[in-house]
Amino acid sequence: ELSILVDVIGMVKGLGSLLQKSETIFIDLCWRHIHDVMQSFVHAMLTRPMRKAYKAKRNHILEIMKRMRHICADYIPGAERGNDYLQKKEEIMQIDYKFPGRFTPPSVDQVVLMRRMMNFICSERAEGNKGGFFGKRDLKKEWQEEWLKIYDNAFFFQYVLNFKQSLRQAMDLSFLWYREFYLNMTKQPQFPIDMSMPWILTKFVIKGVQMKENMFYPMEIYNDAAELALDYLDQRYLFDEIEAEVNLAFDQLLHHLSNEIFKYFKTLAGSILLDNRLEMAFEKFRQGVLKVPVSRYTTLMSQQTVRLLGRVVNLQVLLGQYVLKKFRKNISGILQKFESQPLSYAIEAKSYLDNARLAHALASKHLPLDSFDTIFKEYDGRVSLTQGCGKIAAQIADELTNEIFPNWTFCSGTRRFVSGIVHARKHEREVRKVRLEKYYWHGHNFHIPNSDLQGGSKKYFGAEHVHALLDILDPSDIPFIIKEIIGQIESNLGGVLMPSMEKVQAVLQKAPIAPPPSHMGPSIAYQGLLNNNLVKAVKSWSALKSLFFQSLREIGNSLAFVHLLESCMNERNDLRFSQVAFYTAVKPHPTPAQGQIPLTPFQYEEGKESPFHSVVSKVYEKLGGGSLMQQQIKANMDKTERYMKCNIEPTPSIFAATLRRVSDILETVEVFDGAEPANGVLDTHSGSDFARVFSVAQFLFCVSPKEEMDGKETQRVFEEHALLGDGFAWGGCALVHLLGYSARFEMLDLCNHILSIAEADDLTKELGLTADQLKKLPQSSQKMNTGMLQTGALEQFMRNAKYTRSVNNFVFSTMRAYCSVNPIKDLRFSPPKPT
Repeated sequence: ELSILVDVIGMVKGLGSLLQKSETIFIDLCWRHIHDVMQSFVHAMLTRPMRKAYKAKRNHILEIMKRMRHICADYIPGAERGNDYLQKKEEIMQIDYKFPGRFTPPSVDQVVLMRRMMNFICSERAEGNKGGFFGKRDLKKEWQEEWLKIYDNAFFFQYVLNFKQSLRQAMDLSFLWYREFYLNMTKQPQFPIDMSMPWILTKFVIKGVQMKENMFYPMEIYNDAAELALDYLDQRYLFDEIEAEVNLAFDQLLHHLSNEIFKYFKTLAGSILLDNRLEMAFEKFRQGVLKVPVSRYTTLMSQQTVRLLGRVVNLQVLLGQYVLKKFRKNISGILQKFESQPLSYAIEAKSYLDNARLAHALASKHLPLDSFDTIFKEYDGRVSLTQGCGKIAAQIADELTNEIFPNWTFCSGTRRFVSGIVHARKHEREVRKVRLEKYYWHGHNFHIPNSDLQGGSKKYFGAEHVHALLDILDPSDIPFIIKEIIGQIESNLGGVLMPSMEKVQAVLQKAPIAPPPSHMGPSIAYQGLLNNNLVKAVKSWSALKSLFFQSLREIGNSLAFVHLLESCMNERNDLRFSQVAFYTAVKPHPTPAQGQIPLTPFQYEEGKESPFHSVVSKVYEKLGGGSLMQQQIKANMDKTERYMKCNIEPTPSIFAATLRRVSDILETVEVFDGAEPANGVLDTHSGSDFARVFSVAQFLFCVSPKEEMDGKETQRVFEEHALLGDGFAWGGCALVHLLGYSARFEMLDLCNHILSIAEADDLTKELGLTADQLKKLPQSSQKMNTGMLQTGALEQFMRNAKYTRSVNNFVFSTMRAYCSVNPIKDLRFSPPKPT
């Protein structure tokens, strides 16, 4: 019943509005029709009944008919027919009755008198229509049907003549709000709002699904009730009561409508962004769940104004304000959720922002909304001139420096950071519970497939996450993040690594560490280094791993991230280059000169015409170039080319700039250079420079740690590489390269020395000792338990050393490609001349 009532209200108000707009057209046509019907009746249809009454001596009936013609007839001047009923039937049938065609309607009194006299003659209860066996009827049966039809239609003439008043009364639905009779029955001052008919209809439309187009029709009841209260009842308190109820109902209506519109556009955006193959696979298991509802809001959003209580309300502006609040709430929730989660959730945050951005773009086609970038900058805190960076940039920098770099391990092969087994530093982030409905993220029913799609990317941090961060970040925030990373590197160099370096140097300066003899095989070389007193002293330092290793890990993770960031930015620049290459004259992949900073892999060549410019210019010349459209095409082409040229300008490398900044920091610290060599050239057995310290540290890094269980030594499950990752090698090799010791390190590294021995000895495939090697051992060494040399510790060391060497080579090649450092000047010595 409620749905039918809403439809009826919509029909009444819609049709009435159309009639009001077309009143000047309808009123003339209606008046002409009434005039023609009445004149046709009193001239043509009344003649034969008058003849019948005359012949039957029914003088009083004849007199009534004459008066009817006298009151209502409109004659052409000079063509009056007063006695036409006296003619014969055949003559009457041949008479062509003519009357003037006027748009002047009869008066209401004329219509009422004519109907009263017609009723006296044609009514079934009239004396002349009773008939009988010997009696005759005043009207024949076929005449009576025509008379009754005209009589019934003439009932509406008086309402049509008062067109405005009748239309207003027909459209007046105020009786649906005024129910004073029921108030008297219940002895209540006023019904509660839940019993108000307009409010009942409004709630029904709000909760309904298929009646969104009729959403504002129940509001017309309030308009009619308010008009009646002011114009006819003169009761101000009634109008105030209606106004209060309207404010509540209209606010609830806008709130629900904006919520439904926002949900629809979020769902539509989720459907567009969801991968088609995933959607098809998901539909096989849950059919019909990912169905986007049919839009029923286009008509409402295209309606600009609504009339309420005599005021014209701009519906588009109000809906835009309500929907804009939803988008603001959505963006605020996304940022709060991003700040409460680790950076491995960056892809999820990007998907939320992509959905919100697309939904905002779709809604902006129908509603006046602020730009998405403006809203995003406002909640990110980048609208103030005094704000150094946005909240997102500060959060990313904090997560990188306090969570990723100290606690996560980096893998050079996959270019990913993975959460470490043991966290060296406890990072506490502010956890905010974001209580939003599920459709705020990916739309209605699209949250589950998107969450499943992004679930695998939450366990690591890699290139995909960096691309997501670059999409979220403003380009001006990247220098701030790099600055924070460099600040952490400087803090590790000066506050942690330098004191640790001094302690290790103090141990290594006591005595030289002689490289083991190569003829004894890798087992003896490994065991000899492992039993060296200085190596044992360094290994026994309790803070070696917690301070020295950890600081190198943080420095290496920082540089690895900057390199990853550089690679991702180059990938994006390459994609942009492929998009604009046709529009501009560019040269791909230019080779930089020796010592020059690497630039982005494309540059603009002056004086060369782009393919796009060449094609359009030739077409423009062939067409003549005279029409306005051709000139506009030419102008737009030139603007496009200038814009594209601005977007392909080469930019310096941020990784190279970071390395130069770290190199400048190292120049201020002398402890990394160590003591001067005793021979003035190079100490092969001793030395306290960073290359020798890092070589000893990397040797201990590759050694499998041991622990005692029941008095027996066993290999620990977790290797140092599993705890620290490749960041240790990245940090140490980067510092070695920037200090100019890369060649010295590669020549004198302890791990490389053992690997070289193993590679040179063909009989050491089993990593054990041959019979000849055992004979060459001293008597004291022959008593050594050779079984221990063939255990898994040596095998694990060789595997660790080989992997570490591959990482070192990769890091050194990367460093040489981005930053060339002047090595230590070589001294040449010539043999003595023969005397």
